[in-house]
Amino acid sequence: MIDDPFKIRRHTPLFESIAALGTKKKIFMTNTPGDTGPAFVTYLNIGSMFDDYVFDAKKPLGMETIVKGLLKEGFAPNEILSIGDNPYNDLAPVRKLGGRTCLISPYTHFGKHEWDYTVKTVEELADFLHQSSVIKL
Repeated sequence: MIDDPFKIRRHTPLFESIAALGTKKKIFMTNTPGDTGPAFVTYLNIGSMFDDYVFDAKKPLGMETIVKGLLKEGFAPNEILSIGDNPYNDLAPVRKLGGRTCLISPYTHFGKHEWDYTVKTVEELADFLHQSSVIKL
């Protein structure tokens, strides 16, 4: 994800919106293997933006495990928001446990899942997060 043709560009407004969120905890989860995940975080320059980094997350089961851990820590389900582009891996486990979800995808996804929020682009996600930091999700 740091090399062509799959290179992800750093979107400054998105990272500014993430940094401005006044949340208790921000967790970055990816199925990217642990041996390459830190290089991806370094490439994006987000090393200090999140409280925890989970590489080789084994989503969707790993996502469910993390959310259950947050609930045990005392977080209420409505305090948990998962943002992802894969409804099965990133959103369904959180939704199942009562958390909130935001799908980022320009595509129509089939199925009967309803996500709390949907954005189509990184720009829309940055705007959504900026508004969220102001209105407190």
